[in-house]
Amino acid sequence: MDTADLLSWLRDTKKCQTVQKNWKPSTVSWNINNDVKIHRMIEKLNSYFFKKYKLSLFKSQQSYTTLIRQGEIGLLGIAIKKGVVSNIYSINFSNNKDGLEKVLGDLIVTSMMLYGYFGVDKGQVIIVLSPNSQKEHNQLKHYIEVLNKLYIRLGLRFKCQIFDDERLKETAVNPANPSTIESTSQQTKAERSIKTKATSVHVERKIGVLVRNSITRLIKENKLTTETVSFLCDEKYCKNTFDINYPFFKRVQRGIPMTDQRKINGYDRYWKNYIVINNEKFLVCNDWYERNRTKFVIWLGQYL
Repeated sequence: MDTADLLSWLRDTKKCQTVQKNWKPSTVSWNINNDVKIHRMIEKLNSYFFKKYKLSLFKSQQSYTTLIRQGEIGLLGIAIKKGVVSNIYSINFSNNKDGLEKVLGDLIVTSMMLYGYFGVDKGQVIIVLSPNSQKEHNQLKHYIEVLNKLYIRLGLRFKCQIFDDERLKETAVNPANPSTIESTSQQTKAERSIKTKATSVHVERKIGVLVRNSITRLIKENKLTTETVSFLCDEKYCKNTFDINYPFFKRVQRGIPMTDQRKINGYDRYWKNYIVINNEKFLVCNDWYERNRTKFVIWLGQYL
């Protein structure tokens, strides 16, 4: 099944406002929250599966924090309401060489990435399986059911699940099928409230176009308060909020050529056309990359 089908499923059926491939957190701007609690939970899960099933889920000598920082999510979908993550989906892919222990360990690491980086205690953690024997499939299904129950005991609401060829066809090709994990009719009120048009725009537009168009709309609708504008002029705030290296807004100064004001260390870091807010002119940062998309869309969600 092509990943394009899964991307469409996240975007169109699950109404995710941001969908990214091969998502990996920047160690500079993404901090792990509750790292001590995460360490304890992973220890408990690892100990349980070893004592109960003789499975060693984490054979690496690396710390759990390192495993999380080095983790990667094949497809990440996020639905946002009022600037808060209302639902989150992670999809990873296994290959024939991945054993049961590797798959279970990856599911746990991915769950803890969502918990640590996004501050959510619920979400869909999906593993797409390559063809394997029915015996291995049944074993893994059982272990995942156990893992989901253990999550509940730990106060988490993550739901780990398998997508095999049959489930992929049901979900990606025919999402309205009653056997789908969550059909459209079962979507939460928060998901339904997000506009399809806005979702499509956020996913498909290049990040620079998304930023410019979104800011233009917010200004036109008078949604940027004086306090917000002040924050967007602060370099530290912008680094923490968007993972960009320069202030989002830069006040235009009189008497200085615009070409000079656009530059930082000899490079143009701001777009040529300025914006006007409350009769004051600002330049807008143009130094955006795809890695900034998730944080920008989360921030933008408060205005939807």
